[in-house]
Amino acid sequence: MQGVLAAWEIKSAERAEPTPGAAEFMKAWAGVGRRLAVASNNHPNAIKRYLERESLSKYFAPSSVIGRNEGDAALMKPNPWALNEVMRDSAAGVAAHLMIGDSATDWQAANTVGMPFIGFHRNPERRMTLSRGGAVPVLDSMQVLADAANRLRQQLR
Repeated sequence: MQGVLAAWEIKSAERAEPTPGAAEFMKAWAGVGRRLAVASNNHPNAIKRYLERESLSKYFAPSSVIGRNEGDAALMKPNPWALNEVMRDSAAGVAAHLMIGDSATDWQAANTVGMPFIGFHRNPERRMTLSRGGAVPVLDSMQVLADAANRLRQQLR
């Protein structure tokens, strides 16, 4: 069953709709010397395929794309395993990280390890679910983060 799910996710990565502002944020954040990582419940090859398709893989070290652990489903978020793997790879403390997530399980995983968190979802009901779950702030646009990262990049010049 795991192979079927992974194949479906990789196929879905071929037609996944880009989130407006996300690519701009990644470019700007990398432009100020910040590392980017992915901690996901999806298969790592699906994540990597999407990043390649959108010409974003250059902003991520291969070891910084942490997907679902195929050997143990209990390690999926809200378990913080993927976040701990990202932090282990970066060798930086939890306060040096920021998780941007779109689900209550993302917020729970970040909260478990004490990682700063920004919620995001385009859907108003999903934003409310994140807010009710304790996530603050919850944004409706990734462009807000892209604009902030671009302002930071301009200030650092």
